[in-house]
Amino acid sequence: MDIAALLKTADPTRLAVLGAGAVALLFFILFLVQRGRVRDIRAERDRLEGVATRAREILATAPDGIFLWDHLLGGITCSRRLAVLLGLEAGTQARYDDIRAKFDEETLARLERHVSALRGNGTPFDTLLALGDRLLQAVGARAVARTASRSPTSSGCATSAPSGANRTACRRRLPRHARQAMSRASTTGT
Repeated sequence: MDIAALLKTADPTRLAVLGAGAVALLFFILFLVQRGRVRDIRAERDRLEGVATRAREILATAPDGIFLWDHLLGGITCSRRLAVLLGLEAGTQARYDDIRAKFDEETLARLERHVSALRGNGTPFDTLLALGDRLLQAVGARAVARTASRSPTSSGCATSAPSGANRTACRRRLPRHARQAMSRASTTGT
């Protein structure tokens, strides 16, 4: 079959209608595919908004103070409880510098050493920090989230609570060997 000969003998109006119909069919198929993708994206957005809302509610009601660095998204989060514990004027909008300003030189140096090791190579820590006449237990651990591609992305978190208060919540974020060491320390009274 010779296409060139067929095109010469065909009616130009009929060819234009067939071409327009083919283009319209192609655009209709693309429209359906895009509509499905948009629906999937909206469903995922709604799911993530729900997860974010639950996470904010958990953070707002956590008995321990929490300060979170999100390395994946580059943000930070300060819980309401931490803002109250440390008397942070900026509240949940507090930055790490606001927290640093609450401690004296010696205590700050100890906190900085631990936080640097946590953020640098993921070394967890559990230390007591003096704040006026109170002792705060600061616990830091790196949380590893899995993305859709299953590659690990890191985010560091540090919690602070009055010494001895709700240590089980802090233990869950530490590696097993650190939790076992904390259990031995609390049973031996050290």
